[in-house]
Amino acid sequence: MIFSESAFLIYFLPTLLAVFYSFNFIKRFNTNYRYHVLILSSLFFYSWWYPPYIFILLASIVFNFLAAKHISNVKTSTSVFIVVFINLLLLGVFKYLDFFISNINFLLNKDYETWNIVLPLAISFFTFQQIAYVVDVKRGICKEYSLKKYTLFIVFFPQLIAGPIVHHSQIVYQFDEAIKHGASRSQFKEGIILFFLGLGKKVLIADSLSFHANSVFNAAGSGVNINFIESWLGVLAYTFQIYFDFSGYSDMAVGLALMFGLKIPFNFNSPYKSLNIIDFWRRWHITLSNFLRDYLYISLGGNRYGIIKRYRNLFLTMLIGGLWHGASWNFVFWGGLHGIYLILNHGWRNIIKDCKNIDNNIFYIIFSWLVTFLAVTFAWIFFRAESFDTSVLIINAMFSAEGIIIPQIFSNFEFFSYLASKNIISFQSYENFGSAVGMIYIFIAFILIWPINSIKLSKVMVDSKRPLYFIFLSIVIYLALTKSIFFSANEFIYFNF
Repeated sequence: MIFSESAFLIYFLPTLLAVFYSFNFIKRFNTNYRYHVLILSSLFFYSWWYPPYIFILLASIVFNFLAAKHISNVKTSTSVFIVVFINLLLLGVFKYLDFFISNINFLLNKDYETWNIVLPLAISFFTFQQIAYVVDVKRGICKEYSLKKYTLFIVFFPQLIAGPIVHHSQIVYQFDEAIKHGASRSQFKEGIILFFLGLGKKVLIADSLSFHANSVFNAAGSGVNINFIESWLGVLAYTFQIYFDFSGYSDMAVGLALMFGLKIPFNFNSPYKSLNIIDFWRRWHITLSNFLRDYLYISLGGNRYGIIKRYRNLFLTMLIGGLWHGASWNFVFWGGLHGIYLILNHGWRNIIKDCKNIDNNIFYIIFSWLVTFLAVTFAWIFFRAESFDTSVLIINAMFSAEGIIIPQIFSNFEFFSYLASKNIISFQSYENFGSAVGMIYIFIAFILIWPINSIKLSKVMVDSKRPLYFIFLSIVIYLALTKSIFFSANEFIYFNF
């Protein structure tokens, strides 16, 4: 079940809210009932996709809960290593076994049969959450939780499928108060605003861009030669699609949690406004960045052993972060590319650290934003493409040495006609990929990344009595619900990870 499908919007969420808050009027029900309602409804939400895999989730929860109790008594590094290894082994079997077999076949010229295992939803997310908990128990920086609190921490449906990767210290302490009283009026209102802002981002913007991104990447994956405009159209469409898709999901997750009186961390903070890659990773998938920093980068040594080892640790962390996203060399390359970006960014900072007021120079700010945005956009090619060959084909089209092919409509302009006469560009029909419509969507998406920061906007709208905000939100709700209920819903991109 996904947040943007009719079953969730019409049946699941209204029913759950009604049952959860009905306990306010039934005195003989104590708070345990609300715990059970949230846990069981979250398990139902998870099993909607493929019921048998709920047993994998439950087995993982029971194993890590019992393991944490054991580790809290013995606190040995060996026990932690074994528990973490088993968690990673489970993740490896389901997510990377076929990838491993395929690479063995390629390297050794063998023909071992792959298992074609269907990846359980959210396995990467709930595995990382539990690893963090077990490690923190060993470090002595968290107390043991009851089974019901631990289970709710893992399965709470707003963050179960695609994050954020909620740290136990961020949410478990809230359970008793939220379960007892539910959301305050302002929390519930902010939750509704955030949920529908996110739904609007997802179904009105991200899903509209997906057609143009998919057309280009699928064509390139089939070996079709694409031109300059088409390649840039597809890459930029995906750049904004994943932005609004992931941003929308993150808003909806936070909004849903607020409706039940719980605050989970924002996972997204206008990353395309970043002026460097370091800042980008402080704004994009914030909880994953924090996890990789706290449990991988620092464990590797962080920046404690000199600049060379620091850069090595940065690169390895991003390489593993790329592999976490999926069993593909494209993801590994994407992660490694961002590792190189971070190394270059830190190196550049060392070079300009004595340059006074450079960060206040408007031309430097524009240049920094443009370089960062283009670097991120370039890396998304490898993230989206099904194969490395597809990535190369698209990049060749984007930076074609054989001349730039642009839509025929531009032949009416003297400047472009002059370039064509010099064989610098050539014209071609753009009808196959709907370039004109795609350009409009991309332009709208580009404009919207600047004013819309859901964190700030939702807080302003909660306290504001201006009718303009009410009208704006009403339009978004109407359009988003109409599209979600009467048209098939696209999965969120991060459901695949």
